[in-house]
Amino acid sequence: MQIRLYHPQMLSLNSGIFLKDSQYHYLVRVMRLKVGSMVRLFNSTDGEFEGKIIDIQKDHLTLELINFISPPQQVRELTLYFAPIKNSNMSFIVQKATELGVTKIQPMITKHTMVVKANIGKLEMVAIEAAEQCKRLSIPEVLPIQTLEYALKNPLHTGPLIFCNENESSQALAQYLDQNKPQDVGIMIGPEGGFSQAEAAMIINSKGISVSLGKRILRAETAIIATLSVYQAIAGDWNISQ
Repeated sequence: MQIRLYHPQMLSLNSGIFLKDSQYHYLVRVMRLKVGSMVRLFNSTDGEFEGKIIDIQKDHLTLELINFISPPQQVRELTLYFAPIKNSNMSFIVQKATELGVTKIQPMITKHTMVVKANIGKLEMVAIEAAEQCKRLSIPEVLPIQTLEYALKNPLHTGPLIFCNENESSQALAQYLDQNKPQDVGIMIGPEGGFSQAEAAMIINSKGISVSLGKRILRAETAIIATLSVYQAIAGDWNISQ
C-alpha cells in the first residue's frame, strides 16, 4: 500500500521532514510503520516526493525525502456552488468534488436549504484525505457558507456560471459544453427542494447559463457528481484533446 500525505510546508529533495500529531499517529500507531518505511509527501507548490522514515520518537518522526516523484500540476479552475445538506452527505459531496477536480467549494444558503451551517474545518480534512487517496497534488479550497445572493455578487470563477435548472427544457448540459468548451467555470446546484422561481430568475439575470440534466429529478449529491463528470469528460481534464 502506497501512503500519500499532504504536507503544506516546503518540500525539497534530501531534506528532513518532521511529522507529528495526527500524521504521526496515523503512520506509527495505525499503519505500524517502522524506520526504513517509505511514505510519499505532496503539495501543490513543490510536487510529490518519496521519503524514508529515518527516526521515530514517542511524539514525532523524521522523514528524509530521497526521491522526486512529480512536479506541481497545472490546475484547471472549477468552482462548485451548492446548498448544504446533512453532515454525512456534505462530507460525501466534498470528497467526490475533490476526486472530480473541483478547485473551490462554496456552500450557499437558499430558500429551500435545510442545513444552514457547515463545519468548514471538518470538510477541509475530508478534502485533504480525498486528495491523498486520488493522487491529486492540490487541495480544493472550502469556503465559509454564504447566501446565494452573496455568491452571485462575489463569484469565485471568471468564466461562465453553469446553472443546473430542473425547469430547463431547451438546452442540455452536454450540448452546451460540447458547443462552448468553457474554462474556469462555476457550477451551481440547488438544494433538495430546488431553487425557487425568484432564485432561478436571479441566477439567470446574473448571467447564469441554464442547462438541463435530463427528465429525471436527481438528488442533490447525484446531480453534483453527474454534472462534474460530464464537465470533465467534455470540457475538462478527462478530455485528452483539450
